[in-house]
Amino acid sequence: MKSNKKILCLLIALIMLLAVNAVSATEDTSDIIAADDSAIDSEISLSQDNELGAGETFVITNTTFSNYFTADGELNGNVSEGSTLDFQGTFTGTDYKVNITKPVTIISSTEDALFNDIGKKDTAGGCFHISAGGSGTTVTGLNFINSAFYVTGASDVVIEDIYMMANMSGVGSGTGFMCVQAGSKNVTVKDSYFENRGTGSSIIVIGYSDYCTVDNNEVVINGSSGNAVYITTYVPAKWTGTAPTGNVISNNYIHGLKSGFCMALVVAGNENLIENNTIDYNGASGIAGQSFSAQNNNNYTNNVLTGGCSFTAGDFSYVSGNIVDGSMTAGSDSIVEDNQMKSLSLSKANAVVDNNIIGEGGVTLNAAALNTTLTNNIILSPVTVKSKNNTIQNNTISAESEYAIDLTTTTGNEVSFNTLSSNDYMGDEAVKSNGNNSVHDNAALGNVVTKDNFFVFFDTDGNYRDLNFTVLYFKGEFDNLVDAITINKNITVLSLNATLNNMAFILLADSINLNGLKMNFDAAPVSTMGSAILINGTNATIEDMLISYVLNESDTAYIIYAENADDLCILGNEFYLNAKTDGSEVNNVIYVSDTSDILLEDNIILADIPSCYVDWKEVPPASGNWVKFPVSEGLVFEGCSDLTIVDNFIGVSYNDVVGSYDTIYVVDIKNSSGVEFSDNNVSGIGKTYIYGLYVEADDLIVDNNIFTIKSDYYVNDMEIEASLDATVSNNIFTAEAESLAYPIYSGMNGGDLEVEYINNTINAKADIVYGMELCGSNEVVMGNTINVLGNKTTGIASKSKTLYVFNNTINAPGENLGNSSVVEIFKSMSVGIQLVNSFASIEANTINSDSIGIHAEGGSVLIYNNAINVTDNGLTDSYAIFAEESDVSILDNNVTYVGNTSGETINNAVCLNDCAESLIEGNVFDISFLHAMLTGRKFLLEAEFGLNSLFLKVLYSTTVQL
Repeated sequence: MKSNKKILCLLIALIMLLAVNAVSATEDTSDIIAADDSAIDSEISLSQDNELGAGETFVITNTTFSNYFTADGELNGNVSEGSTLDFQGTFTGTDYKVNITKPVTIISSTEDALFNDIGKKDTAGGCFHISAGGSGTTVTGLNFINSAFYVTGASDVVIEDIYMMANMSGVGSGTGFMCVQAGSKNVTVKDSYFENRGTGSSIIVIGYSDYCTVDNNEVVINGSSGNAVYITTYVPAKWTGTAPTGNVISNNYIHGLKSGFCMALVVAGNENLIENNTIDYNGASGIAGQSFSAQNNNNYTNNVLTGGCSFTAGDFSYVSGNIVDGSMTAGSDSIVEDNQMKSLSLSKANAVVDNNIIGEGGVTLNAAALNTTLTNNIILSPVTVKSKNNTIQNNTISAESEYAIDLTTTTGNEVSFNTLSSNDYMGDEAVKSNGNNSVHDNAALGNVVTKDNFFVFFDTDGNYRDLNFTVLYFKGEFDNLVDAITINKNITVLSLNATLNNMAFILLADSINLNGLKMNFDAAPVSTMGSAILINGTNATIEDMLISYVLNESDTAYIIYAENADDLCILGNEFYLNAKTDGSEVNNVIYVSDTSDILLEDNIILADIPSCYVDWKEVPPASGNWVKFPVSEGLVFEGCSDLTIVDNFIGVSYNDVVGSYDTIYVVDIKNSSGVEFSDNNVSGIGKTYIYGLYVEADDLIVDNNIFTIKSDYYVNDMEIEASLDATVSNNIFTAEAESLAYPIYSGMNGGDLEVEYINNTINAKADIVYGMELCGSNEVVMGNTINVLGNKTTGIASKSKTLYVFNNTINAPGENLGNSSVVEIFKSMSVGIQLVNSFASIEANTINSDSIGIHAEGGSVLIYNNAINVTDNGLTDSYAIFAEESDVSILDNNVTYVGNTSGETINNAVCLNDCAESLIEGNVFDISFLHAMLTGRKFLLEAEFGLNSLFLKVLYSTTVQL
């Protein structure tokens, strides 16, 4: 009966939602917690009386499991091939071991199927198993905790979107806890999450199986672990099959901390493809070959290894497009091309190494590395040769050692046509040889710029002499040689551990790249208007730069200043600005204007700048359009289009206070369009006023950022103005101040503003808080969580012309002490939602307040299907819903109101003053009073009030004389 009632309620709710075109939101639960069976409350049961047979769907719970499985975990006769098994709820213990022996489809329509401790391995009494008879099975959406999963001798199996976590010793012991083994073929494991929290076992294992795919998974090493992803000939033990062939390991993210002998990705067998994986691991081995086994004809392409782990490829390998923080090794007859690595060490013959960038570890050709071909590489450390008959040609080698190439102990090597530089020698002289090698036609490193030859490349004013180079290498330290280096030619400037002190760049030509330089300033450059880098050409790239700019006196300072610089890329840099201004000088880390197609990605941007007064001007005069002209800002973009700012850390703090109403803007985007601001971490600490992100932009996306903004007086995480087609989603806003906090503020300037705010988390704390103050023309607030703490706390304050507030959770537990106020169109009060002359729809929200739930003045308001909970703190007039001079419809809400008046304040669940049109229907009012303004009796009233349900009660009542 209880289930039927729930189904009926759900149907009614669905009909109502359809009637008002409601949009539903689905919560994505990422954390899975192991629980006993009682954690699953299955109150809605589905009939199992359907005729059994192929193509049927069977709902399987821990109570119906035995209807479909034998005591050994095999499918029984009730399940035919082609059936769908819909697992729901938690299955704990080995009684729920599974052995799929027929091709079936396995799902969890409720997304809650959890196999908990059903078996540590296939030989220990249980697990989740797909045997040979289960070929063709698909598994989607299941969760496993401390339970092993095996595919044994099966083919054409797809395992997708599963969660596996193990933290018990022995889970997957000797095999791995996600194990494809024993001659399986064409098995795919994809789009899943695996985490080892200390089993000591490997995680994903392909043992003696062919043509299997492991794709787009996240694999986490978070404790004692075997190998993370492992193609092996050791599983199953004593298996006599052929080595694994044709497997694909692609697009996976493997990461974690060093664990014993754990290697991130291990390869055995032949013709396997290892492609597009990202490995962030500080253990010894990122990609390795299995010990004591052959690996031949494998393909390793476009993998990224960070954390310092190494890369090892087997014989006859093709290794291309990889980026490796650590060392690289390749086997005999391998091709190694187009990679970036810290170092290269070869110990087998006949390798071809071409067109790589090899860093500070250099190249070592060990004694067995005969007949190696080393060509067209950029090598930033010495090449040490211990083997014979190698060819070393057309490389650029710069070594901070006595020689660039060392052939002392070898013979028969050909070293020619390289460009060589060492600490002591250039060209042929940079090769240390015993005379039994052919060394000739090696040139000096002609495009290497040092402090000693600087003026060969540049004139005394710093202008490039237009020499015939497309690449320049700056090497060593440069101190105050010129005020600025001016480049008016398409050129790439690279660093050989170069540091420029008080020397700026002016980029005037198109397609100039600066990469890897260190720059330090303790005075503002004159010729660049205070800029470290001044850009006035298109298609410039500023990448992997480390720039520190510290001023002790007031001066204009920018790290990057760019105008009319279309196709500008600023990538992977670290910028620090510590500047001073008296109010007349501008301090910005980055300023870009009148530019399209800008990419600012993966930078660390830090600034300590004064909190300074802001000049406001009426433009044009008498227009009523007031424009700000701040001088202390982190990033400024003005008049830009197609601007992308992603994956940056941006932190700005004040280091001084200048003038009254002093202000800092962390990021300021003005009069722009086509803006994406995503995946950034924005931090700000201000003195009086601080703004995290100020933006005026059509076609705007602000997504998945973290804002943490604090101030002694006033804080604003994001102000959005004059923007059409704007979306603000999935952000975390934190605003803390002593007096005033506005995490989100819109429409102060009164321009057209159309914004959707979706799935944001908003946290604010101050004396007076407005979690969202919205004054635009058309704004949607959906799926947000708003927490406002302090004295006078408003969750949402709006005078938007059109406002839709749906499915939000608003917590506004204000203390309501004293007479705190601010010059505002909105009153300072503790209220969930405050509306002023707005055409608003307030629907399906949860509103919690200690004073007022919804407060509306003027306009037209629909209040529908909300849960409004008000517990009066007894300090001021209190209402669940208050409306004055508004057209109000209050429909189908659940209102819980607890009054706490002692006679000096008003307590009303609903108060409508001078509302010409109002409709109150279908609501449930649960009204309680801690004290009653009555004489002589307590009472409990339950009655029908129109089409509303009214429950009125008095708690802790004593006789009160009127």
